[in-house]
Amino acid sequence: RSIHSYIQTPGYSVSRDDMLRLNRAMQQFIAPGDWVVISGSLPAGAPKSTEWEMVRQSQRLGATVVLDTSKEDLKRGLDAKPYMVKPDLRELEMLTGLRLKGDEDGIVAAALQIARSGVEVVIVSRSAAGVIVASREPERVWLAKVMVEGHTRSAPLVGSGDSLVGGITYGLFNNKPLVEALRLGVACGAANLLTVGPAKFNLGDVERLASQVQVRELELSAAP
Repeated sequence: RSIHSYIQTPGYSVSRDDMLRLNRAMQQFIAPGDWVVISGSLPAGAPKSTEWEMVRQSQRLGATVVLDTSKEDLKRGLDAKPYMVKPDLRELEMLTGLRLKGDEDGIVAAALQIARSGVEVVIVSRSAAGVIVASREPERVWLAKVMVEGHTRSAPLVGSGDSLVGGITYGLFNNKPLVEALRLGVACGAANLLTVGPAKFNLGDVERLASQVQVRELELSAAP
């Protein structure tokens, strides 16, 4: 049998000059109507306010911003009100102060709490349990999931969240309704399980899985 190892090491550090070059690059390349995905963790040397500043600068340049980071970086970036965020369950607890035990009602309430703070779309990733997505206007919540048979990835989650965000963003950028963009994103995340390497998948797998994604709208009566 084959063995795939996932090795994670600290990234490089950045200087003040690096941050100034990033700022200039954003001004040069971001245009009105663009979608900007800010993801990953901050490198050493970057100011703690970097995510907040990147979100705000992208917005000033006319872009729609998606934020997919973690821990305090996510919390600070959320204050800039990006269009879309993707917390997992632990991050959702950190952001809302709610204790979640995996039940849908609690997750829906927490996701809506973030949406009501000014974020248009909140994606809550839950691995095989499916994805819960809340929208602010109109206030609606969906559960989407798909069964993936036959995957053999030794580290199956690596890259699936990135693929999920990329698929949803691509769909929204191309003016698909949120439900259809969600279907595409879930299919991309699932297709990632079928190939070796993070965020690499076959278009044929995405198309096949997209037709199998089950999307169900959840009742809001249980959410405060």
